Amino acid sequence: METIQDLELLLDKYKRNSKLNANDSENAMKWIECLLKNEPHYLEKAIEYVFEFSNDIGISAFFNYYKMADEEEKMKTIEKFTTCKEFETNLSNKSVNRATALIGLMLKENPEDSNINYLLKAATQLILGKNKKDISKQCAEYFRKNIIDTAGDEFFNLKINEAIFTEEDFNLLKKWVIVSAFTAEELYKPQVLLKLLQWLTDQNYEVNFSNEDIDAILPYYEKWDAEIKAVLDNSPLADMFKKEPRKQSVVHPAKAALMSLEAEIVRLIEENNTLKLDLNNKNDIINRLEIKVNELLNNIDELERNLNKKIIEISDKDKEIESIKKNKEDLENRLKAAINLNTREENESLNNLKSKLSSQLKQDYSDFCKIMEKPMTKELGDILLVVTENIFNVLINNGITLE
Repeated sequence: METIQDLELLLDKYKRNSKLNANDSENAMKWIECLLKNEPHYLEKAIEYVFEFSNDIGISAFFNYYKMADEEEKMKTIEKFTTCKEFETNLSNKSVNRATALIGLMLKENPEDSNINYLLKAATQLILGKNKKDISKQCAEYFRKNIIDTAGDEFFNLKINEAIFTEEDFNLLKKWVIVSAFTAEELYKPQVLLKLLQWLTDQNYEVNFSNEDIDAILPYYEKWDAEIKAVLDNSPLADMFKKEPRKQSVVHPAKAALMSLEAEIVRLIEENNTLKLDLNNKNDIINRLEIKVNELLNNIDELERNLNKKIIEISDKDKEIESIKKNKEDLENRLKAAINLNTREENESLNNLKSKLSSQLKQDYSDFCKIMEKPMTKELGDILLVVTENIFNVLINNGITLE
């Protein structure tokens, strides 16, 4: 399919330059949407490109198609999105990035879209990474930028579905929200942070804040104005803020070094996996390009064979034309010869006729001349009449028509 070939060229350009110009980006989005619209044949391939290109290309194209689809198609595409190989691999948290970007757009469009819960749960199950313990700064940044900042107040209209999120799932989502919003930098105003906490406690779950959650929230809470704090006095969060601050646990330097080393090993393993996957992707691209080159070479060979056939056909036609020209010249020469021969025969026949008439009329002409020298008499007139009649008979007998 020509669209896939065009996308492969743009993808190669994107990977080499880490970006595309405005025209190429627009074309990439258009062609990804085209593949999505031609599902089921190209749905998997289209979603693969959604993950390969940046959010502003791949996710934007996916969302443009999604918002125009019917409910059944929406459910099918989200299911395909969350179960594809690229999503489950989550290389360098790419799946978390793509999923949160899509969730942000879906929330802006319709926070009551039931598919948001499915997608959010799938993304939540990926955030712990290899160590199954900590949420990375990268995942926290994706939640902030792609969901909270993109969706704005529409995020607070999202209702978590108990049929989809288990208690364990919700607690992990709660941890993700807190880690994302309550950071070392004060990224949000107290009113926004308050809304986030209220959103968590307004869900149909028993919300239990861990010591780690409290350590993240309390420094912010302590800076809030009294009127903002008062909002929490009669909320499920009130008891949490009445707890005494806990002493920080002391970690032995050797253990801290070991933990740091383990984290570095995990990072290197993930980096190595990233490089391996990137190498495999590059090899796949090379293989596809080699296949394309072979196809083009085969096409060239076919074109050369067709060209040689045409050259032979043209040569045969040239020979045929040359033969026709020779036949024409021969016929023209024969016609000229025939005309010349006919002319000669006519001239010869005319000369013979002239000679014959001259011979047959010579005596009559001599008699005519003699009579004309003498005075006309009845006897000479009769003779002249005989001579004239004889002349006409000679002419008639030689084929001259007088009547």
